[in-house]
Amino acid sequence: MNGRMEDRLFVPGRLAGYGAALLAMYVVIFAGGIWGRSWLFDANGALAFLDFVWIWLAATFALVGDATTVYDHVAFAAAQVPYVELSRKGFPYYHFVYPPTLLLFIAPLGLLPYVAAFTIWMLSTALLYLYAIYRIVPRAVVFLLALLPLPFAQNLFLGQTGFLLAGLLGLALGLMARRPYLAGMCLGLLTYKPQFGLIFPIVLLVTWQWRVIVGAAVTVAMLFFAVSAFYGMAAWDGYLRTLRGTNVGTFMSDENLNAIIQTAFGVMHWAGASLGTKWTVYVVVSLLTTTLVCVICRRPVSDSLKAAALGIGALTVTPYMLAYDLTALAVPVAFLTQEGLASGFLPGERFTLVGCFLAVFLMPLMPVGPLILAILMILLLRRVFRQESERSTV
Repeated sequence: MNGRMEDRLFVPGRLAGYGAALLAMYVVIFAGGIWGRSWLFDANGALAFLDFVWIWLAATFALVGDATTVYDHVAFAAAQVPYVELSRKGFPYYHFVYPPTLLLFIAPLGLLPYVAAFTIWMLSTALLYLYAIYRIVPRAVVFLLALLPLPFAQNLFLGQTGFLLAGLLGLALGLMARRPYLAGMCLGLLTYKPQFGLIFPIVLLVTWQWRVIVGAAVTVAMLFFAVSAFYGMAAWDGYLRTLRGTNVGTFMSDENLNAIIQTAFGVMHWAGASLGTKWTVYVVVSLLTTTLVCVICRRPVSDSLKAAALGIGALTVTPYMLAYDLTALAVPVAFLTQEGLASGFLPGERFTLVGCFLAVFLMPLMPVGPLILAILMILLLRRVFRQESERSTV
């Protein structure tokens, strides 16, 4: 009964209609933000205090080979004063907390005025994300549906790096079975956010995917030497100093900052747990998740399910993930969808995925990321058990 109802509701035409209505609402909101001077620029005509400000300023320093300034919190804050002093309203100035490899990616943006740089950054990284999702589920309606999750809008509003994360993760997992060296290169590029790569060395070693390992290792080495050549070893020293200055209880670079962290660690922080409890829960969840993903990836299940398991695992094991990073949830969802299209959806599966989609709208209020990832893992295990059962009856 459930499956028949889902078959009637979840057809491409209806999905396109639902998606178009929600997308139109987003367009109105963003247009209102520009018109009402609450996005990109404020009422005074100054740059709005968005995350892209630090990306653009870091790009201008990267363009002239100066990586030391972006890691000097005092100097980098002073560089922001002329642009955002009127709009920051007392919030701490941004710190640059990424590895210097990100400077290689963003340096060309320093050649452009702010609005042009913002547009190019958002468009190029969004296209990478959409391409990755389309490679997993090659259906035209996917282009529309991939724009709808709230983290997509959040990332677009802030001008953040979430599209790049989701695009590289999706390509890496999608290419792993057939183009392992290229998949490894994508994982190597993903080290611009190293916290999302914690699970990969373990799983790749356990499953002995040495070609992926080689591709990733060569890419990381090339990035290291490129950064060292352009910016010197001082760039790595600056990054390590930034890491040492990070608050181990919040992962924030400034003690006055707080955020809803969408991880198991973040759930404990949101609940007011002690530092020891936060780290204990995070370590236990990470060990259990990594073990489970290793077991799944060693079983004779489909490549889509293995990729979905790795995607869920990567997002679960990271200790630090903010709202805009949840754009990457689209990657394991796409692999589960691909599996459903190939072998048939299970009863209740599509309703559950819609529930996850709606739950993301609560992310400004609470850390829903771990809950959604747990539900996706349950859907994945259900399919793994089904494949195992079908294989045992043949």
